[in-house]
Amino acid sequence: MNALVLKDVSLLKSAILYIAVFGIIFCAVFNEGATMCVICAMLFASLISSTFSWDDQCQWNVFAVSAGIPRKAIVTSKFISSVIFVLIGTVIGFIVTSAIWIATGQTDITLVAQTSVLGFVLAMTVCGISIATNYITGNSAKAQYVSIIILVISVAILVAASNIFAEIMGGNMTAVIGLLVLVMAVILAASYTVSCRRFQRWDL
Repeated sequence: MNALVLKDVSLLKSAILYIAVFGIIFCAVFNEGATMCVICAMLFASLISSTFSWDDQCQWNVFAVSAGIPRKAIVTSKFISSVIFVLIGTVIGFIVTSAIWIATGQTDITLVAQTSVLGFVLAMTVCGISIATNYITGNSAKAQYVSIIILVISVAILVAASNIFAEIMGGNMTAVIGLLVLVMAVILAASYTVSCRRFQRWDL
């Protein structure tokens, strides 16, 4: 399992660096409060789709299954890789935004911390949807377009849901995050189940 996750991270180490630099610059230039934490986490969430493209180009799944690696382990590694990618983005967003807030005299970074957690939850939810989409549609060029469209729609729905929950709960961010964590858990569980079943049916 560790080797599978390391494979994904190693393949995208250059992309991780580029997105990290871009995220830092983006947060510094477009300092729109704590929302930058969410954007930074979302940027790193996009990396999971790139791992599928690499696997497809290298015919990795054919090799892995032929080598006796369980298909369930391959699917599980995608979710673990997602956690690593999103966690990196979340930490970078939190550190950069906190530094900017402190530099501008805003010492209370509670909102930054809450928004960082929110960003992690939203980004992981998007990753779950992205992984399931890739396993359902396959890795063709058409599938990539479908995945992008679904991701854009899911992000819009999640952001809208966050705002609605915030209004209903009187701006209580802790309650909003708690509710979204439940939504994330349900989506990730469903995504994992669907992904495992679909991958089992792949003719490699």
